[in-house]
Amino acid sequence: MTPEEQARAVSVLGLVDYVVWRCRPGDDDARSEAYLRVCRSIRRHNPRLAAWPTYAAVVARSAAMTAASRAARRRRLLNGDCLETVAGGHAGPRTNREDVRRILDVALRTLRTRTRTLLVLHVAGGFTFRECGRIYGISGERARQICDDGLRRARRALAEAGLAADNPLEDDR
Repeated sequence: MTPEEQARAVSVLGLVDYVVWRCRPGDDDARSEAYLRVCRSIRRHNPRLAAWPTYAAVVARSAAMTAASRAARRRRLLNGDCLETVAGGHAGPRTNREDVRRILDVALRTLRTRTRTLLVLHVAGGFTFRECGRIYGISGERARQICDDGLRRARRALAEAGLAADNPLEDDR
């Protein structure tokens, strides 16, 4: 980062703090993400389209909202509220939490550790395929392929265990 770019980044720190505080009060992760994204976006800023503070505020708000949605999904994951999401169509309105856990256990037990982890990170944790891929040192596309294959295998395991839903999820192929 050049000295001019550093000066531009420092000039909007207070604004970034305010924008993040309005979106996510007290969320240090959102503030850090917003700062990083603003610093990375300095070179992409086009002064003919928007003033630097306006552009920085939009970038910071976007980063804060992304961090907020990710944090909410992670909280649901930790609280176990996203079990129904992970189970897909196999958890009906009358399915209790223990049944959903049993269904997930049957489906996920058949998967390899990497596949299982990628699925949980993407579906329940809210990570993008690119972020999941970075964790394992693979591309985002490869992470998507592994997740697709894992979902197909999990659905097959549910069907073989007799736990298929009334509206089974179709195989993509």
